[in-house]
Amino acid sequence: MPELPPTDPPTPWNRERAITAILLGVFLLQGIHGLAVKSGTCDELGAHLPAGILYWKSGRFGGGAANPPLGQLLVAAGPVLAGTADRPLGDTPGHLLPARVPVLALGLVTALVVRRLARRTGGRAAGRWALGAAALSPGLIAHARFATLDLPSTAFFVLACLLAWEYSRSSRHALLAGFALAAGTAALVKLSALHLFPAVAAGSVVAEGTVRVRLVRALRLLGAGTVATVALAWLAYGPGEAVGPLPAGLVHALETKWAHGRAGHFAYLFGERSATGFPHYFVAALAVKTPLPLLIAAALGVVSLLRKRLGGDARGFLAFVALPAAWILLAMSLVHRVDIGVRHVLPVLPALLVLAGVGCADLASRGTRSRALVGALAGWMLVGAARITPDHLSYFHELAGGPSRGDLFLIDSNIDWGQDEGRLRAWAEGREVRVNPDRPCSGLVAANVNALRGILSADDGRLGWLDLLTPIDRIGWTWRIYDVDSDSLRRAASRGPGAALHYAHWLVGTGHPEEAIAVLGRNDVSRHERYAARWNRVRAEAALAVGDLATASRAVRGAADPDLAIEIAYRVAESGDGSRADPDREHLLRTLAALSRRGRAGEAADLARRTLGQDLMTLLASAPSGGAGGTATARREKALRYRAFGLERRALEEAAAALAADPADEDALWLYGELVVRRKLGLTEYPLPEIDWSGVGRENPERQGPGR
Repeated sequence: MPELPPTDPPTPWNRERAITAILLGVFLLQGIHGLAVKSGTCDELGAHLPAGILYWKSGRFGGGAANPPLGQLLVAAGPVLAGTADRPLGDTPGHLLPARVPVLALGLVTALVVRRLARRTGGRAAGRWALGAAALSPGLIAHARFATLDLPSTAFFVLACLLAWEYSRSSRHALLAGFALAAGTAALVKLSALHLFPAVAAGSVVAEGTVRVRLVRALRLLGAGTVATVALAWLAYGPGEAVGPLPAGLVHALETKWAHGRAGHFAYLFGERSATGFPHYFVAALAVKTPLPLLIAAALGVVSLLRKRLGGDARGFLAFVALPAAWILLAMSLVHRVDIGVRHVLPVLPALLVLAGVGCADLASRGTRSRALVGALAGWMLVGAARITPDHLSYFHELAGGPSRGDLFLIDSNIDWGQDEGRLRAWAEGREVRVNPDRPCSGLVAANVNALRGILSADDGRLGWLDLLTPIDRIGWTWRIYDVDSDSLRRAASRGPGAALHYAHWLVGTGHPEEAIAVLGRNDVSRHERYAARWNRVRAEAALAVGDLATASRAVRGAADPDLAIEIAYRVAESGDGSRADPDREHLLRTLAALSRRGRAGEAADLARRTLGQDLMTLLASAPSGGAGGTATARREKALRYRAFGLERRALEEAAAALAADPADEDALWLYGELVVRRKLGLTEYPLPEIDWSGVGRENPERQGPGR
């Protein structure tokens, strides 16, 4: 039999309940503060809310950007009931409130489950300390305020762990059924939670009991979880095609996620970039984003469990909490290489909170000095939570330099998910400020962290020149405000070749190419592995600006910039120095698109009229042959053309119209999501359009989605 939790001194029930209520109130107040000020994030506006809203309104699922529908239905239910679902790009905190409230409630559930797990592991005091750590945990609070899938999946994940543990102690059928429902729900909110099944089965083998009891228990948990997941999948996806016992939509989502994970994704870690991710990404992310007092307390908890100081069921904790947490950490690190945020291993956090509770309870039981140390750790956590509120998503601990230096380690949803855009708009009202400018400029400039660090790019060349300056203001740790002037940039250019390249880029963009050429000549790093591509790009831009097409043509070969290469080739052809053979239509369209993406839309329009005899916007808006202009397919193809020409706001409007015409158009949903994410990450800048989905209903429009 497992050891029972230690016997605690009796605590009046009312006092215990008061402590719990106070700690949950602390958690709730921080969450409400965030709800009141945070704008929509990439995944809220770009994936989960539109997918869920369209499913509720039409009864047809568009793939959910390779996510199961259950979590998206959860977060979209509030907007549908509140009447805000017809405006899916509503970006204000008030507009998003109905979608976010259920997630905050699940955050409270997660905190209570953590308390229960810690009591099982180290007694009543451990439960109180663990709940306190949860109430002040930036990672848990951050994701409890957004209508995304990470916190809901984690809530059901950790609840399933608790119920599996309880089942291992009593073998009650109700606990087995509860585990199955919780585990199946976690998996159908976020597919990565499927790792819970083998982890819990393995934990059952590790837990107390004879060999036969452990094997039977593992098979029962695995079997019940599988049956519940299949049943819930059919309820979530609805009637339709099947692949074996599973809905075709679920199989398609699994295949898509697996392929994405195996191929990898753009990742940024400690200033380095990778197209396929880093195997140590999540361990490093947890190391810099978990509060230091929590890490210290968790380490003390490990020591306490190893030495069995508090008694309790350490073996049960290892089997049903620590092992699933370690399993998902290893799986996401080594198998699914999508390293875009510590949120992908959020189920690890409850295990750390339990360990912290055990460590604090053990230390507090060992004398006055030890209790003072526990008080210091608690005070440290409290001060850290107070200082970061309401910007919990951007938290980095003191050794990492805090949130002001977080982007030196991580970007994307670790710090900047588009959540502070409303605060930026409020600050910018009445001011002349350029936001994430496409080209270098002077004056007041606002830039968000992801744009500054060149997310999804080979380097930070687009806005790297701003890094030569010290921000004059910050907004929510995600936006930085600069007052750009030539003297400050000139002085900063002497810091090294990287700074000189940024300065030269700024000179070209502000109309001083000759001076840029001189700077590049004094800092020739054209053969340097790190700087060569950027040096050649700036050199080609400068040569193009002064009309030196020969030099531009040579430099662009090492610039890794296809659009710049196309423009230079066009200039050469126009100058008469290149071939004057009439280009085919496809070549012309590529040239027009490159010019448009490079900010030369007027010249592209003139070229279209001169060579194709057609206005450029008319060309892009025309329906493909044989297609009606208002159908979902035609709208989607039009959106793709707009996107190819860099007209992303128009592309987003057309993608939204395509989804209104056919809510099950999976390709349109992917395109819609990509455009929203690019906009929220700061890769493009324009006012979000007013999208109207009031006409979407269950009238069974044309069917485009796979398996529908």
